[in-house]
Amino acid sequence: MSRISTAAASCAAAVMASLQRSRSTTGDFTLTCEGQEIRAHLLVLSHGSDYFRGATASEWIEKGKNSMDIKECEPATLVATIDFLYGVELPEEFADLQGLLRLADMFFMEELREEVGRRLAVGISVDNYVERSKMADTLRSASLATACAKFIVNQGEGGTDWAAMERMPRVAAAVAKMATQVLWGARKSAVKERADFQTADEYFNYIKANTKEGTRVECRTVGDRGMWDRGMLGDQGTVDRNTGTHLQVSWDKGDTDTVSYIRVKLLASVDKKLFVAD
Repeated sequence: MSRISTAAASCAAAVMASLQRSRSTTGDFTLTCEGQEIRAHLLVLSHGSDYFRGATASEWIEKGKNSMDIKECEPATLVATIDFLYGVELPEEFADLQGLLRLADMFFMEELREEVGRRLAVGISVDNYVERSKMADTLRSASLATACAKFIVNQGEGGTDWAAMERMPRVAAAVAKMATQVLWGARKSAVKERADFQTADEYFNYIKANTKEGTRVECRTVGDRGMWDRGMLGDQGTVDRNTGTHLQVSWDKGDTDTVSYIRVKLLASVDKKLFVAD
């Protein structure tokens, strides 16, 4: 596979910039919006957009067409969308971000979709998070869905319109994923280490009291590789049983082991306050 040098990339960018400046006179395809004509190069359209790549071959080239009318679109928004295909950055204060997101979705332009999503994410507030969540869900912006989910999780249960969220599966899934990450992070941060205890007996009793079937643990010392304590430093596994005198652990690497409480550390807290109530 050929490696593109910095000089070659700069040359390619210059070519695209030249095409963009001349597209009104050399463009071989015309898009119309509210009576305004916007010319572009079919080669650029078909390489920058999956929509045009498929549609131009099947619908326009075979039929000899070289134009397309875009409905429900502001001319300036269409111009910005086409310019993006030529490598032109979006204006910093571009107003019609929702229109851009709709065209990005329509034309299957993933880079534009995510760039607009990131810009819309900046201004999420209590007043507009439901509207922007709808945009993220309907127009399939992962970056905007993630930003809306972050806002919802940080806002807390009381301030969220859950009825609206139920109608937005993409954002609801992002909320569930983020909430799980936050909860798991809280469980990990609540774990105590051996250094938190003055004596080995205190740590022994802490592990004994806070492990049960399903608890995730990590081996914190080197074992003797005998019949007991075969886990190696750093091995992770799941507790099968807490016998009251030791742990029976299935290590992720495949071994089943009998382990002393003192040899493991918890990977996450089992504090009931950090679990969803039954």
